[in-house]
Parts: sequence; C-alpha cells; structure tokens
Amino acid sequence: MAFTFSYDAEVFEFLGVDGSNIGNPENAASVDASTLYYMANDSGDGTVMFAGASASAIPYGTIFNAEFGIMENAAEGYYEIGVRPSIISNAGRRIY
Repeated sequence: MAFTFSYDAEVFEFLGVDGSNIGNPENAASVDASTLYYMANDSGDGTVMFAGASASAIPYGTIFNAEFGIMENAAEGYYEIGVRPSIISNAGRRIY
C-alpha cells in the first residue's frame, strides 16, 4: 500500500509516523508472514509519501499513525489535506 499526503507546509508540520501501539498481522505461522513494514518520506515542501507492506494480507485495521503539528504562526481556519494513491517503482531494477 502506498499513498501521498499533500498539505500547506506553512500551516502544518509533519512530525513522523508512530506504530508503537500497532500490532503486526496475526499470523504466527512464520516470521516472514507476521512482519509489517512501513515508512514515510517527507519532501519538506508539503508532501509526504507513505508506504506499508506485509507478507500477509491486512484486511482491516491501522498500519501506523501519521503525526502532524500546527505551525505556531498558522492563521485560524480550514485547510485542505490531500490524499492520493502512489506508485512505488524501482528504476534501477535488473530484469533477467
């Protein structure tokens, strides 16, 4: 799973991701099937790309929590936060 958040960087600050209270998928049959990985890539310009992967399906639930702060000088009001799907690719891959 991969998606991108877009937001006004003069209003919001990306603080990070927290998965400390999130359990791995329930499949104790093997270590490979019960490990959940996630990451975030903050470009610093109001765009954060997120990705998560697991060897087993995650039919529901929370993978991680994204934490944002509100800048001290932000004006009171309503602000849009965009969410769109992302595509993960490896341009340097070797095809055999």
